[in-house]
Amino acid sequence: MELYSPMIFALGAEVNRQTMLRWLSSDHQKIRSDRKQLEVRARRLLQSYLTANEWQKRQYYRAIAGAASACQPGIDDPSLSNEKLAELAAQAATKVVQVRDRKAKDAHDHSAVLITDAYATVAIASTSGFSLHC
Repeated sequence: MELYSPMIFALGAEVNRQTMLRWLSSDHQKIRSDRKQLEVRARRLLQSYLTANEWQKRQYYRAIAGAASACQPGIDDPSLSNEKLAELAAQAATKVVQVRDRKAKDAHDHSAVLITDAYATVAIASTSGFSLHC
């Protein structure tokens, strides 16, 4: 059999196609899983905010404002669309949540949970078209 026969080429193309589909499927599942985790955290923050007293609400506001400010891309390119800037902010916030989740030592540390949840809220809001400029 020739090394470059149509049959060998077709088999190779099919293997590559299947590999690519598996990779895309696993990547899509990871994105979906990340999004679900962000939504859980953002929902928890917002529900806690609604039951908080005025002093606590100021803490929530400061945490979200700090997270939003920290995730703003340091890019002064006027050609970038608002959607692209929001996407960059969401990616930055998502990375912070992932790192903080991996390094989390105590789920009962209210301040640490609040900060991580604030970043998750920024990630969700940025991908939902909300502007979080402080």
